[in-house]
Amino acid sequence: MRLANLLNPDLIFVNQGGDTREEIYKDVFNKMKDKLGLADETEHQVGVMIDREDTTKIPYEKGIALPHSRTVTSPDLHVGLAILGKPLKLKCNDIDPAQVVIMSLISENTSDLYLLVLSAFSRYLIKAENMAKLISARSPGDIIDILHDDKVEVKHNVTAEEVMQTEFPQVRKDDSISKALDIFVGENKKVLPVTDQDMHLVGVLDAHAVIERAVPEYIMMMDNLNFLTSFEPFEKFLKEEESIKVSDLMRDPIAVIPLDNPLIQLTVKLIKGPAATLFVVDGEDKLVGLISIRELIKNVLRR
Repeated sequence: MRLANLLNPDLIFVNQGGDTREEIYKDVFNKMKDKLGLADETEHQVGVMIDREDTTKIPYEKGIALPHSRTVTSPDLHVGLAILGKPLKLKCNDIDPAQVVIMSLISENTSDLYLLVLSAFSRYLIKAENMAKLISARSPGDIIDILHDDKVEVKHNVTAEEVMQTEFPQVRKDDSISKALDIFVGENKKVLPVTDQDMHLVGVLDAHAVIERAVPEYIMMMDNLNFLTSFEPFEKFLKEEESIKVSDLMRDPIAVIPLDNPLIQLTVKLIKGPAATLFVVDGEDKLVGLISIRELIKNVLRR
């Protein structure tokens, strides 16, 4: 299914004005409302969009903003596409100024299609040359033609590719545990993929394994721990952390899935499986994404 065929030219706005997030969202919603004949609920719907963004605190990057709300006034999915007249940082935590605003009005029956449409946009616009094409378009027709000529496809099923985290820290086998500890703390992670120089997944480093290394085996075998008070095991570990390598503590990956793994299958794997993180690989077995319960909540239940 082509993305161009799902878009309504009447809901595409070039040279969109506005100096603030609220101004832009209200104007885009009002134009969508008028074209679609929807109820006048601009204040409510825009308020929902902004509240959701402020609550989730997910920064926008790569020039794409994705405001959305769920509405009961229409049974369909409506996607508005606005090309901003000037790039604008919409939220204080955004990484890049927005250039394209994709506003989605979602019904209770179109959540899956919404995810697929966003995924199609994301795959396409992540390439700088494609973003440049869209922001230089002079009319809605030009944008439809660009997406049609570039054969931008919307997939039929929600898969790992739609919900995975695509930017993530990783370590190499010969990195020190000291470096891994810094990443665990700085990135608020409990698991790190171990990759080679070509991004092939060669292992997994678990924070649990690092802490376990700091505690002597004889202590782990004890049932009565009431008498233990010494910090000495950790002091010893801290002295050795530069010499201990990731390869000394990493394990083989046990939760590797392909890009096209269906959403329901990977969800069951996360719930029932021993691993709290799934590692997504492409057709060349290169690591391209991570999925945890956090990604399911963020990208499925709260996107």
